[in-house]
Amino acid sequence: MDKLLIITYDMIPYSNAWGNCQRMYYLGEYLNKKSDMEVHMIASKKNYIDNFNKEINFKIEYFPSENNEKNKKSKKSITARDLIKNIFKKFDKIYFNDPFPGMGLLGFLWYIKNKKNIIQYIKKEKINKIIISGPPFSLYYLVNDIKKINSNIKIILDFRDPWNTWNENKGIALYIEKKHLKKVDKIVVATDNAKKEKIKKFGIGIDKIDAIYNGYSEEDWEKINSFEENKIKTDKIVISYLGNIDFKQGGFRDTTNFFKAYEKLEKEKEKYKIRFIGVNKTSLVLELIKKYSEIDFIGKIPPRDAMLEMKKSDILLNIHTLEDKSSELLIAGKFFDYLRSGKKIFSISSDKSIVSKLIREKNLGIAVPNDEIDIYNAFKKILDFKNKENNINEIELFSREFQNRDYLKIIKKL
Repeated sequence: MDKLLIITYDMIPYSNAWGNCQRMYYLGEYLNKKSDMEVHMIASKKNYIDNFNKEINFKIEYFPSENNEKNKKSKKSITARDLIKNIFKKFDKIYFNDPFPGMGLLGFLWYIKNKKNIIQYIKKEKINKIIISGPPFSLYYLVNDIKKINSNIKIILDFRDPWNTWNENKGIALYIEKKHLKKVDKIVVATDNAKKEKIKKFGIGIDKIDAIYNGYSEEDWEKINSFEENKIKTDKIVISYLGNIDFKQGGFRDTTNFFKAYEKLEKEKEKYKIRFIGVNKTSLVLELIKKYSEIDFIGKIPPRDAMLEMKKSDILLNIHTLEDKSSELLIAGKFFDYLRSGKKIFSISSDKSIVSKLIREKNLGIAVPNDEIDIYNAFKKILDFKNKENNINEIELFSREFQNRDYLKIIKKL
């Protein structure tokens, strides 16, 4: 019997972002239920946050992280994130190049602190197949340690996000990625575009790499559909954004042009009910609340409640505004729940993004670039979407269950 170990940094209940946990959580649960493998997981132990109404049914061990309560309270220490911001931000990009400054360093510190215990666990449990999921991509340093103790252990590197392909990084991180890719047995990325880019950039053989998309959980949605749908009682068209968002100018989800376009609507603003759900009450958000009292800024809610809020909406808002290749290589996990909800989608992203192309091809709503005039015109057009829904053929292809069935085949072949 195969013994599979999944190594990932973020996992419930010690993560404040459910989105960072989903891919490996659902894979672990699927394999535990549908395969004859013994499924193990190792993740970082930080501050207890929430289990998001989820249960873990496979074997899991949590190893301590540097990013914990003790460090935050210590007057003599400084968090890795603050250190990066103040001193090593440029170094961080060259050496780690993770999606957010500090993420790579935190992962590296966790790796250094726990690699001996991880290796001991692999030996003790007689693990013969391993998936290492990043970011943080510094967890991939384990590849060399694992191959040293047993070169017969099969290793899959799982890329939830691109690494050095999305921003054309040419620093040390690119060299490190090349070394890791050569040593592993399989590479799994989250889109076909990411697969093509990896093959092109690193000369990887087509048999060594596969694309397994993220998706929605059909099991979760079946539970949601048993609830009575309570639409928001309003004549306005309800536009909802769900998920992490910081509203920062120049960030992943820059809402500057969105709000400029909204202000141009003037009296017509009364036709729209806009809600941002999943926000942290930062100083910037407090300013927005004060400025736009008619817009709802709602904190984080459990995944089940988020799905119910999708069902209550007329339109779901997707925002990805970085001016790089990231939107051409990845799809935000929540987009698949947007699809499953059946609601029309209003997307602000590059015309070349995977999401924009999908929306146009399947007539799922409207997709515009991050431009004030384009967004303003989109506001006008979406008034026609009131009480209209999408009906996607073969929607099950976008489910976690369908994608994880293919992931299981990949693991079995190793």
